[in-house]
Amino acid sequence: AINKCDLETADVGRVKADLTGYDVLTEDLGGDVLHAEVSAKEGTNLDDLLSKVMLQAELQDLKANPNRDATGVVVEARVEKGLGTVA
Repeated sequence: AINKCDLETADVGRVKADLTGYDVLTEDLGGDVLHAEVSAKEGTNLDDLLSKVMLQAELQDLKANPNRDATGVVVEARVEKGLGTVA
């Protein structure tokens, strides 16, 4: 998910371009990574994000173990003076 798309300063193109530096290509750039442009604050496009997560789970035949705790990863980024964008 590309979050905070509700902000005037949001630049989805730049985010996708920055991801290419890590060999992460979204589908619209010829890759195989799905993305959703969302605003968690306003709840925008969360249904699109959920449908893409469900599609990937189905295509990859992902199954959850109901007897174990779930785990996940959240990557946060911020701008640091002198360093630029850091995660």
